[in-house]
Amino acid sequence: MCAGCHDPGPGHPGTMLLEQAGRPVASLIGRDDLELEYLRAIVRQGLIEMPPFRPTELSDAEIDEIYAHIMSAKPPVTTPAKPVKKGS
Repeated sequence: MCAGCHDPGPGHPGTMLLEQAGRPVASLIGRDDLELEYLRAIVRQGLIEMPPFRPTELSDAEIDEIYAHIMSAKPPVTTPAKPVKKGS
């Protein structure tokens, strides 16, 4: 449910606002600035392009599981691009 918009990488709806602002594309995984109550509020009320989810669509227990996953999972590893050598 979450990955369709929140996967890291360009073009995902949940990260496009950061791209437009010229900031690195953020993933929910590896964030250390999310509080459980804030996540619950955003899931229930929605935020900008994110729709709200009713308890029949996503239970409180499922939100707790998502939060636990966000807090315990490792952020994705990205390989930096190699610089192009001039004259090559």
